[in-house]
Amino acid sequence: MNESSSESAPLIRSERLWLTTFSMSDAGPVFEYASVPEVSRYTTWFPHTSIRDAEEFLRYALSERYCWAIRLYADGPVVGAVECTSEGQGERSVHYVLSPQHWGRGLMTEAVDAVIEWAFTADLGLEWIKTTVIPENGASIRVLEKCGMELLGEVSEEWGKFSDPVQLAVYGLSRATWDRHSS
Repeated sequence: MNESSSESAPLIRSERLWLTTFSMSDAGPVFEYASVPEVSRYTTWFPHTSIRDAEEFLRYALSERYCWAIRLYADGPVVGAVECTSEGQGERSVHYVLSPQHWGRGLMTEAVDAVIEWAFTADLGLEWIKTTVIPENGASIRVLEKCGMELLGEVSEEWGKFSDPVQLAVYGLSRATWDRHSS
């Protein structure tokens, strides 16, 4: 479901990060990390091969109400992205990507945790945050688990970049569980 809106995503500030709105001037930094094959290895998209690919992503990001640029300081370059999209009544999914030079520092856990907190405290009628992950993507699974998400099951999806269906682990966090642990 597209949540196109002229409103921009609210600024989210965490201990080390600024989650801000993207701008078309972010194409260079987005291309820099999105062109690295390891970054898109476990995603639905291919590595970017030109700055036009980054610009296409930015047009998408700017059309989505809850898609943030991850920055290390307010006006710093983009080092990643995180989005929280509607999956229907009371449910949202979270997806993310980070520049490889920042892997292993806990930044993605911090960003996802900040978005989860924002999502459950904003007036969105939210009951669940769920996402899927390729089981071989151990780093992403660790992010989800550190953010309180639990394995709920498995699904199979068709992804255009692979000839066979992709087996995915489904992770989720309910409002009730989040409320118990955030108090």
